[in-house]
Parts: sequence; C-alpha cells; structure tokens
Amino acid sequence: MNRMTRFISLLLAAALLCLGAGGALAETATEPALNFKVLPGLMEGQQANPAERNIFEKPEEVAVYCEKIYGYIDPELVGNFFYGGPEEMTDLMKQLYKAIVGVDDIFIDRGLDLCSTFYAYVWEILHMEELPAQAKSRPAVKETMKAVFSEFPAEDVPVAADICIDYIVQYEPEIEDAAYSQYGDGIRTVEGDEEYRKYFQEGFALFDEGRLEEAVEAYKKCLEIKENDPLATFEIVEAYIAMRDYESAKSWLAQIAP
Repeated sequence: MNRMTRFISLLLAAALLCLGAGGALAETATEPALNFKVLPGLMEGQQANPAERNIFEKPEEVAVYCEKIYGYIDPELVGNFFYGGPEEMTDLMKQLYKAIVGVDDIFIDRGLDLCSTFYAYVWEILHMEELPAQAKSRPAVKETMKAVFSEFPAEDVPVAADICIDYIVQYEPEIEDAAYSQYGDGIRTVEGDEEYRKYFQEGFALFDEGRLEEAVEAYKKCLEIKENDPLATFEIVEAYIAMRDYESAKSWLAQIAP
C-alpha cells in the first residue's frame, strides 16, 4: 500500500495548501481524513487475486479478465464508477493499456490491473469532496498522476489521464465544469481594468493548457497592475501546487493567508 500512502500525501498537500494550512502539513500528512470510495476495494481485490503474468491475445480473454476486475468493485458503487458496464469498461482498459504499456494487441493481466488502478486514482481525485476545485482540473490531475506513477514515462501519463477524464465527463460533465467554477460565470466575473483582465484571462488559459510556469508569469503581470491582489496571488499558489513546488506555493500563500 505504499503507493496509496504516497497518493494520500499528495492529495492532502494540495488540500492543505489551498485551505491555508500548509504549516500543518508535516504533522497531518500521515493521518489523512480523505474519503476514498472505490480504490481500497479495488486494491484489496487485486491483492486477493494476484495476477499470474498471463498473456491474452484473444478479445474474449481480455473481456473475461476485465469482468473479473469489474467484480472487485462494490456492486452498489460500480455503476457510478465504470458507468457503462463491463463491456465499456473493457474498451476503456484497452485504451489505457495502449497509452501506458504501448501495445494494443497483446495484453498481460498485470498490465490490465495497473490500468484499472490508474483509472481509479483519477476517478477518486475527481470525486473527492475534501479537495479544492482547482486540484481537480486537468493540469493538476495530470501533475498528481505523474507524481504517483513517477516510474512511467512522463509523456505517457498525461495521455492516460486524459483518457480517464474524457470517459468520466461523458457521464458526469459537471465534474470538469466544477474544477473551473470558483469564479462563478467563468473568468468574466473577475474585476479589474482591461489590462488586468487580459493577463488574468491569459494566465487562466495557460493553466488550463498545462503551461504552468507561463501561467505564473501572466498572473505576476496582474500583480504589477493590482498590487497584493489576492485573486491573482491565489492563482499563482494553485499553479505551484500543480507543479508540486510546495515551498513556493506556501511562500506565496503566506502573502494572502491573513
């Protein structure tokens, strides 16, 4: 369960920083109070039925193994987790397998287990009530997943995360909308002169594209126009959280914490 502990710590770091509790991180990260819904059950099922390095070349063999994974999830939760049932779940696992493993015609049981775990991590992030909205944005989710699955090629993880998010928002489009809802009706509600709004919109768009360092620079231009502006400063904090640069995030957060 080392990966689970690491994942909890990463999510809690984002939550604590966004809530202004960065100073308590070291003391509380080992005792998280996060509400995981399906990941523990999935991992327990995998541990109770360890993969045997079986190789599947026939579609029906892949389908049978994916249905086995499907059965690890609580029946009361699985419909809100894999949504479209075992057949659709099998198609999703194949997409993830190609993105993560790099092949799409020969499947190994351990690889399919890995794909289901990867998907479960993304699903948990998007459904965790304790996390701030921006931690659920695509760029932030991708950065978290790159940290959790750090042994994988950095260019493959964001592709796999997009596959997961695209699948989830087919059924729950409001989830992705909520990740950008902290300004009400988009960024149109942000107050400031034309130049300030221009740079804020630029930073918002850059963050959305995952160009986090450039987003920080755009928000800093906002601060040149509106000194000590808490909104632009908080966006800089969010960007540093997404980059996992927690020291910089805490430093900027301290400027608006009071």
